[in-house]
Amino acid sequence: MSGNTERLNTALAGRYKIAKQLGQGGMATVYLAHDEKHDRKVAVKVLKPELAAVLGAERFVVEIKTTAALQHPHILPLFDSGTADGFLYYVMPYIEGETLRGKLNRETQLGIDEAVRITTQVADALDYAHRHGVIHRDIKPENILLHDGRPMVADFGIALAVSAAAGGRMTETGLSLGTPHYMSPEQATAEKEITGRSDIYSLASVLYEMLAGEPPHGGGSAQQIIMKIITETAQPVTARRRSVPPNVAAAIAKALEKLPADRFESAKAFLDALANPTFATVGVARGPRRLAAVGFGIPAMVVTGLLIAILAAAAGWLSARRGVAAAMPPSRLAIDEPVSGVAFSGIARTVDISRDGEKVLWLATHPLGARVLVRRLDAPTAQPVANSASMLHLKFGPDGRSLYAASGASMQRISLEGGTWTPITGMERTSFYSFSKDGELWWSSAVGYGTYRRGADGRDSLVFPRSTINQVLPDGRHAIAVAVTPAANTGSVQYLDLRTGEIKGVFDSPIVEVRYTMGYLLYVTSDGRLMAAQFDSEAGVITGPHMEIATGVSVGGGGIAQFAVSDNGTVVYIPGASSDLVRVSLSGNLRVIGDMPRRFHSPRISPDGQRIAFDDVSPVEGRDVWVYTQGVTSPTRATFQRDGHDVSWMLDGRGLYYASGNVGRIDLFSMRFNSTAAARAESVGVEVAYTGTPLPAGGFLATVPGATGHGLDIAILRPRAGKADTVLASPADESFAVPSPNGKWFAYISDHSGQPEAYIRALGGGTTQLQVSLDGASEPMWSRDGRQLFYRRDTPSGAELVAASLEFGAEPRVVKRTSLFDVSNFDTASPHANYDVSPDGTWFVFARRSGSDHVVVLQNVPELARRLARGAAAR
Repeated sequence: MSGNTERLNTALAGRYKIAKQLGQGGMATVYLAHDEKHDRKVAVKVLKPELAAVLGAERFVVEIKTTAALQHPHILPLFDSGTADGFLYYVMPYIEGETLRGKLNRETQLGIDEAVRITTQVADALDYAHRHGVIHRDIKPENILLHDGRPMVADFGIALAVSAAAGGRMTETGLSLGTPHYMSPEQATAEKEITGRSDIYSLASVLYEMLAGEPPHGGGSAQQIIMKIITETAQPVTARRRSVPPNVAAAIAKALEKLPADRFESAKAFLDALANPTFATVGVARGPRRLAAVGFGIPAMVVTGLLIAILAAAAGWLSARRGVAAAMPPSRLAIDEPVSGVAFSGIARTVDISRDGEKVLWLATHPLGARVLVRRLDAPTAQPVANSASMLHLKFGPDGRSLYAASGASMQRISLEGGTWTPITGMERTSFYSFSKDGELWWSSAVGYGTYRRGADGRDSLVFPRSTINQVLPDGRHAIAVAVTPAANTGSVQYLDLRTGEIKGVFDSPIVEVRYTMGYLLYVTSDGRLMAAQFDSEAGVITGPHMEIATGVSVGGGGIAQFAVSDNGTVVYIPGASSDLVRVSLSGNLRVIGDMPRRFHSPRISPDGQRIAFDDVSPVEGRDVWVYTQGVTSPTRATFQRDGHDVSWMLDGRGLYYASGNVGRIDLFSMRFNSTAAARAESVGVEVAYTGTPLPAGGFLATVPGATGHGLDIAILRPRAGKADTVLASPADESFAVPSPNGKWFAYISDHSGQPEAYIRALGGGTTQLQVSLDGASEPMWSRDGRQLFYRRDTPSGAELVAASLEFGAEPRVVKRTSLFDVSNFDTASPHANYDVSPDGTWFVFARRSGSDHVVVLQNVPELARRLARGAAAR
């Protein structure tokens, strides 16, 4: 459990016992808990700390009590609410099932009868609540739970309670309450008086999506969607699905009227119309109409302002075509995908935005396994990319229709419109590559630190030996880069002439990465600050002050900042992430080891169980190996190459093996404690995907780049002989190789069956193979006595650690599989396990992530920078 979860458990002791986190939304985190007084499962929702900070606890509790009296078969009741140790919470029944959003993500469109049934039952709940003076204000698929197919409306009145308790100070929280696809026009224009007819509009929008597969209005940004809600009549649902009955289409059209008075007078009237085959209304077949054609009862001043905004948007578009930022106001949004979190990598890019600013992609954690998600900013949800579980170094192709990424040691490409991954010959895995507008590719080595140009013949030429390219500029003749060395993760900004090879310094302040958009340089510092400075891209000089745009951008070793920029001034980034080192017993009891939040990676327990080695990704200190000793407050740094990682203990516990790329490629190194000798390269003449594990008979079992040019293989590295012997190779991915303690067997993960599963094989040869897992696996790890194999298994509700008990007779076999405890909040790694088991088999060490659960979207950053500069000048 996280520190917050432990603190919450303490605060609620005697009332509720938290079992695990179920998910997060825009306002709250939801936990599965046990109601100790009534002996039942409940869902406890805890408001986000930044939201609770501006709410008065007493006011919140008073406001939320208005919903407690609601009793209806389609309303999820409110059991309890209160404040404890600074937490504001409310309690509801725990419902086995899924949300309507989950069902729509899976099916896109529902059957007409089913969609109408769900809507009429929700409408009945709304009618009941409205008659009792309660308006929901936030009807959307995420707030409709399906229990055995029966809808139940959740969070009834919570939006009202929060907004009322906040006293109009919601903007102080910095939180987004989600995409506005289901918002009524009166909500969009911030009307003070919201009636039940607003809920009717929202419910009609949900029904529209259930039938058509998308909400009535879409757009590239929240502003665009809101503008359409206010100014455009939705396309008739029959234009998107002809089989919708006329009365249903007519009822939807009436419920979606802009003027509240033109909608149904009650939710019951709406459900009656849906059930009445003869219901009809004038103008059902009309097409989209705009503000200039009709009046909506919006005050004249608001109408005039909207027209001005539309004209300003058009003028801004023309200005953007000339390289000047648009006049639309800047905005700060969050992509908070249901169920999924955001995976963090300190050494690879895991977020990007398309050149046109319409699509965002990122590597997401998910109960069914990590994968890359792509989301259009005008879409309600994201879509997963096929077979993307192990993909890193993410980047949109120049047309925004393809994805470049790395699997194993090779870069690959896939069409986002459907297809398979295709290797890119000769290009090493890297996060530093950029396309000019004509599609020419420039890339920088993540190991050798030089920048290459890929010619039309597919060959690479080294053009800038000591520069890491960040972006080719719009003119196609210049680029911006960072001057780096193997011993640094930051550098000065450079202006490169791609035709002559000339390099000019832009400014010397060390930064992690830099981008250009619409007359501004945007760059990230080592402490995660996003900065902007006006820039003359033709002369390559700064022409304005440096302004701080945001803080908390995730940065790591190897010159990686988790941010990306589009041509239209939109920026996306992953907020800063860190992790704790935690000790977990076989029963799942957890305690934090020391007080040292870092970006822990690959923790390994020493043979005597007294020390834990790990590597830490730091933008200041680089990436190196540290050792924590039981009973000592702070860890000790063990390597100083600024690129030491993926550690393994020597079998006698007197030293470490680790990987480093400072020699120009990833190689193995060894270092002994209490020795004055420098770390020694264990060169074997082959690049490794990670360090590997020492074998009793000598050498290392390691995962290596696939000999077939795709995926990963398994080999024994023999440094003394200067060679590597392949143990297992195929067109599939074979990874996570780890030998048994006696050196006779090895465990690994292979996806040759269509999904990753855990297997064991004899290490000395032979064809004996045993499939250990049955329904997916990753990160295998042996017990020190070799009688159990642990592995991670993803489940529909999260992930768990499984112990497979093994028996070795004439043939190995699995005796029993036991689920140990939930590991959903623990970091994963590839192609090796990101945890370890103690020598006595009674406890484990994990890296528990904390930080990012969303991607931040900043729109029109150049305009934000101008406003900040004007404000600074005025002061």
